[in-house]
Amino acid sequence: MDSITDFFSDFQTRRNTMVKNSENKWNDVKVSGNQLNTTLVDNVNDLISNIYHNQKIIDQKCTKLQDQATKSLSLHSQASNDLVKFEKEFLTVTSIVDWARSIEKKLKGIHHYYQKIENSEKN
Repeated sequence: MDSITDFFSDFQTRRNTMVKNSENKWNDVKVSGNQLNTTLVDNVNDLISNIYHNQKIIDQKCTKLQDQATKSLSLHSQASNDLVKFEKEFLTVTSIVDWARSIEKKLKGIHHYYQKIENSEKN
């Protein structure tokens, strides 16, 4: 009987040891899982913080670019208006030059006509 009792006692001891080892491993798994969860949450929080920071920088640069685009558009509009004014003034000057040439041509015609009259009177 001692051998059966020893057998069951030894079995019970081994079983208790296995259960204890299993519980210890389960506790180790839970601790590792918690550490992994904490690490992941910290990394995600760091990434979100970096994204937020980068978004603020992008917003500032976009605002600066928008201001520059507005100034550029204003300068373009002003240059376009100046070009239109220049074109009108150029057309005015061109008209004056054409008018002066027309007058000059008429005066030459009149001068030529009077020279013919003077030449005919001399002859």
